[in-house]
Amino acid sequence: MRVQMEELGVSVFGMSMGDVATWAGAIATSAAVWVAILGLRTERARRIAAEVERAAHLKRTQAERVFGWFGGRVEGEDMVDSLVVRNDSQLPIYNAVVSLVLLQGAGARTGEDLSSLDLRWTYQKTVLVVPPGTWRVRVQSGWQGMSRRAGVEVAFRDAQGSAWIRRANGMLEVLAEDPFDHLNVSRPVTDERLERLA
Repeated sequence: MRVQMEELGVSVFGMSMGDVATWAGAIATSAAVWVAILGLRTERARRIAAEVERAAHLKRTQAERVFGWFGGRVEGEDMVDSLVVRNDSQLPIYNAVVSLVLLQGAGARTGEDLSSLDLRWTYQKTVLVVPPGTWRVRVQSGWQGMSRRAGVEVAFRDAQGSAWIRRANGMLEVLAEDPFDHLNVSRPVTDERLERLA
């Protein structure tokens, strides 16, 4: 009986074999289209993520090449220490605030801590432009005490206008505002004299 129904072009479900093939083809085509769409969406998401990562890396490129350290006593000077700033990029940095902070011992641990103290101008210096190279800023000595170890923190604006702070422990943080505003630098700003070391 089944042979007779198939000869008549009728299936068990009331459709011809041609209809079943058409439906199967349509389902297969739809599935292929959905697989292609999902593949394109996945590839697009991957490209967008890679572009975002690339942009974040480019944004940090100059900032990652700026750092500072405590340079010790200035030779031949009594009670004068040096803070060394290195701008290892090819572009200047702007609105820099160079702070002597403590890595160990009692005292200011960050530039923000130092900004709130009466001695901030003794151990925190402002520089409008720091060209590429290694530079020294002089500060008064006298911070030394039991177990105290000095470090240098550099807050600055890069050539793209983004603001950063390189902590004395080496961590690089983005700032939401200009370094002068972040550290409450009063205006007009004193432009500290830089001395080239290299």
